[in-house]
Amino acid sequence: MTLSWQQSYEAGNRAFCGGLYDSAHNIAKEAVETDNLLWGYENQQVAEDMFLLAEIYRRQGHLTQAQELFNRVLALKIMFFSEVHAETLAVFIKLLWVALEENRYATVLELTKRAVEVCGTLYPVGAFSKALDIKCLLQSYINQNHQAEAERIAQQIQQALRTALGSSHPEIRQTLTDCST
Repeated sequence: MTLSWQQSYEAGNRAFCGGLYDSAHNIAKEAVETDNLLWGYENQQVAEDMFLLAEIYRRQGHLTQAQELFNRVLALKIMFFSEVHAETLAVFIKLLWVALEENRYATVLELTKRAVEVCGTLYPVGAFSKALDIKCLLQSYINQNHQAEAERIAQQIQQALRTALGSSHPEIRQTLTDCST
């Protein structure tokens, strides 16, 4: 029995949310390959499947593969929606996390500037910190007894925002609150 795109995506997402990354990886990878054959590379379903697969790679620690797929998804989302869109912002934020996890500070600064510009156009002040979902990212490190790593990432986020936006930008206060571990 062949699953529809929606059924396949939901099955992959359920496995992902359940922490079954190997299963989610297999489902998402097959979906990307199948959807690409059916609809071609420049398709929203393919982009959604690639986004899920990239996030699975990121969670598994395969950051190079994650970055490559997130970059492909970003190009598609910009083509579909424009750079100033919630869908595009979500990809910027995932690329920002990959750069943080790889300690690529120059890239973190560049992505922070772009993401804050997009977020500032779409949402009120303070929304960027919420979009980053900092507490969720840091909590995963704390849960694994990596407090020092959580603190390092929190400091990098704060420094990147200060450098990218200036220390008096309204997003800084909200981010300092969200980064407290």
